[in-house]
Amino acid sequence: MASKHCPFEKLLVLNEVRRSIDKNIQKFWAGIQVEREKITIDADQFISIFLFIIVKSQVQDVQAQLHLIHNFCSDYLINVSQYGNTLMHIGLALGRLESLELSRIKEPNYLQ
Repeated sequence: MASKHCPFEKLLVLNEVRRSIDKNIQKFWAGIQVEREKITIDADQFISIFLFIIVKSQVQDVQAQLHLIHNFCSDYLINVSQYGNTLMHIGLALGRLESLELSRIKEPNYLQ
């Protein structure tokens, strides 16, 4: 995302991450007989996945990147489209990350 300069290109990268998550979940369950409802990822699970991706990606200025997207993409993209849904989940993941007390990370059950 940091290598893209246009806010819409950054948004496309984020949406591709979300699509990749969906594809990999489907690929994981391919050929296994299970009810579709049991493999559906809910919002809380997506937030956890995005939280993991944000931490592992080590992008230094994620907040600034999201701020740029919010300020320079259209209201439709932010509020109505699937892109907006992706931004919302990433924003919630960042909020969760910011709320963590780093000194307690290694405590059993702290992150649950």
